[in-house]
Amino acid sequence: MTATDNAAVARECVLSGTPPLLLLCSASSESLSASARDFVRDLRQGGARVEFHAPGDAESLLQSANRLLAEIPLESLLASGKQNPPHLLIIDDAESLSSVEAASLRRIVQGLRGSPFRTLLLARCTRAGLQRLPISEVTDLAMIWDIDGLGESEIELSADMDAPV
Repeated sequence: MTATDNAAVARECVLSGTPPLLLLCSASSESLSASARDFVRDLRQGGARVEFHAPGDAESLLQSANRLLAEIPLESLLASGKQNPPHLLIIDDAESLSSVEAASLRRIVQGLRGSPFRTLLLARCTRAGLQRLPISEVTDLAMIWDIDGLGESEIELSADMDAPV
C-alpha cells in the first residue's frame, strides 16, 4: 500500500472507531511529525475535535480525556460513533507513557468504545521497538501505522480487530 492508501485506511479507522485507537510510529521524528500533521489537519477539516496530551502522569491523562469528553453530548456517547465527528485525544511522545498511564489509557479506550472518542498515539520508535515500551499494553486495541515500513509505509490491524468497513 502507498502512504496515501494508508492515510485513507487510518482516516476510516478514526471515523469509524474500529479500532478506537490509532498508533503512528516512526524512528524519524521528521517523518512522524509530517505524517501526523497532515493526517490531523485532514481530520480537523472534516469536523474532528482534538485535544493534545503530553505524557506525564495518569491524572493529567484523565484530565485531557475529560476536557474532550465534556464537549460530547451525552446522547452522542450512547449513539454510534460513526454518526458524529470524532473527538480525538492526541498523545505526542507516546513512547514516553508510563505503565500507569498506559493502563489508564486502556481503561478509557475500552470504556468509551462505540462513542465518538478516539485516541491517536504518536511514537518515535520502530514498530519492533513498541514491544519494549509500556504502550505495548494497548497495541491490541490499536491499528498501527508504521510510517517507516518496508519500502512503503505499512498499516497493521491488531489480530483481534476486524477491518474498518
